[in-house]
Amino acid sequence: MKLSYYTNVISFAPNGKIYSCLVLATHDICPLGNYLDPYLDLNAISQIKRRNILNLKKCHDCNLLPICGGGCLFKALKNTKIDIWKQTTCMPRNIFEEEMSKFVATNIKIRKEKEVK
Repeated sequence: MKLSYYTNVISFAPNGKIYSCLVLATHDICPLGNYLDPYLDLNAISQIKRRNILNLKKCHDCNLLPICGGGCLFKALKNTKIDIWKQTTCMPRNIFEEEMSKFVATNIKIRKEKEVK
């Protein structure tokens, strides 16, 4: 059974645990299994896979969805009062749009400089 079939990102911690992201590994939250004593927690993997853009209804009308993907799982896990697998963790739109504007402007400038040379 391949772990990559169940999750897109894999982090291995020194304690032998396997996580779906580096931040979860840092905080020892929601391990997917253990590589020292090989096993996979299929229930944890299933729960992480359920948190996707199809299940995050709040995201469906957001034009940033293809880039954001519903936000950070770690931030969603921090608030356990609601269904964490359906919680979004939206980044402030104005900050995101400002940073993307800078990125696009920089790339346009670089391309123009290359064309001049």
